Amino acid sequence: MIIDFAEWISMKDWRSDKKGAALLASPAKSFASTVLDKLWKRVTRGGNLVDLDDDTRHQLRITAKKLRYAAEFFSPLCMGKAETKRHKRFIRAMGGTSGSTR
Repeated sequence: MIIDFAEWISMKDWRSDKKGAALLASPAKSFASTVLDKLWKRVTRGGNLVDLDDDTRHQLRITAKKLRYAAEFFSPLCMGKAETKRHKRFIRAMGGTSGSTR
């Protein structure tokens, strides 16, 4: 599977369709924004945690972790003091700690 995956990447099949080509041409910040917005909407759509059953609450927790991991991954795209400060605050809030992330 790893060999097939490496071949797929090297042959650039992932960008052979129109959607892949358009994605490749778009700025990284735009892509990051789209990904983070989708995850944020999924998290906020979850509803009141108290009213959720255990399985739904668990799925929401997983989605929130994906959001935090994506935000951490895209952190190099943050430019400027204010943007970096806001990003760090968001990561801390998503991690549930006042210090560094886990």
